[in-house]
Amino acid sequence: SPDEWWNDAAGSKDKERFLRVHFAETAGVLTVLRFELQACRNCGGKGVTVTQDANSAEEVRHICTQCNLAGGERVVICK
Repeated sequence: SPDEWWNDAAGSKDKERFLRVHFAETAGVLTVLRFELQACRNCGGKGVTVTQDANSAEEVRHICTQCNLAGGERVVICK
């Protein structure tokens, strides 16, 4: 829900994006044409990023800091 999301530790840029999308979807000022899911630019849609441990050369997986495991971004197309 919007309230749960807002209370999380989201950064100011994420909160700004959320407010814009929430306004577009609910205010009735804009006409929502469609929603799209685009692959995350940071992880390529995988939800995780992979690095190599310097000591053991093993792969280490990290939760993507952009999409938080979602693998994509929800984009709202309005007019």
